Amino acid sequence: MYWCRFYFCEPSSPYQKGAIENCNGNIRIKFQRDYDTAKLKQRDLNAVINTINNRPLKCVGYLTPHEEFYKKTSVI
Repeated sequence: MYWCRFYFCEPSSPYQKGAIENCNGNIRIKFQRDYDTAKLKQRDLNAVINTINNRPLKCVGYLTPHEEFYKKTSVI
C-alpha cells in the first residue's frame, strides 16, 4: 500500500486553488480518471513527481521547483 499527503485549500484563500488544480492537472496527464489505482506502482509515482519537480515555473523566474528548493536550502 502507498501513502500520499493530500493538501486542501483553506476556506477563505482562493489563491491556493489555482496551484492545486494545476498540480491535479499535471497528475492527470499521466493517470486519467479511469486509471485503475490498484495497478499503481511506486515507479509510476516517482515519474510523476520527477516531471512536476523538473517543470520550469514562471513564478520562480523559470526555475524548476527542484532548483528553487535547493537554491533556498543550500548553504553556500
